[in-house]
Amino acid sequence: MVATSGECLFLWDVGSDSTNSKLIAKLKRKPYSVPLTSFDWNINDPNMIGTASLDCTCTIWDISKKIPKCQIYTNTKEVFDITFCNEVNEFATAGADGNINLFDLRSIQSSSIIFQNPDKTPLVRVSWHRANPDYFATLVMNSNKVILLDRRRPIVPVMTLFGHHSYVNAVSWAPIPGY
Repeated sequence: MVATSGECLFLWDVGSDSTNSKLIAKLKRKPYSVPLTSFDWNINDPNMIGTASLDCTCTIWDISKKIPKCQIYTNTKEVFDITFCNEVNEFATAGADGNINLFDLRSIQSSSIIFQNPDKTPLVRVSWHRANPDYFATLVMNSNKVILLDRRRPIVPVMTLFGHHSYVNAVSWAPIPGY
């Protein structure tokens, strides 16, 4: 199965030979949908996808039932990215308010801000380290730096990586330790 996003989340069944595809579902929040900015598939529960959107919310979807499990106001401004932890109930968001927020679906009423960008510049990406769930990487909008974070020591970056001459627009951790 493949997911794509825009104004809503599309789920596609792509044949093993990649020549046939079939639209399985078009997941749209009612009564309206604002553009989605990103989504992440829960690696421990393949029936769960989280979407981030411009209306300051994230929606956690049950794709087997094709319905939202919950919708959460996550940031005070647009949410640009969402990432699930390797633990089924945890996810993090990055937003235009310059915050990385951490959520647990077992206690969705509360969240933790694990990083606030001191100059309030928007954070456009957040990537959770799949092998070590204490570490995150985030990208500052229109910046050439990558900020590494440790949730055991919230707010203070572990380090900042520089080196690009232009803006960084994506970050990903190696899937296994040692790389």
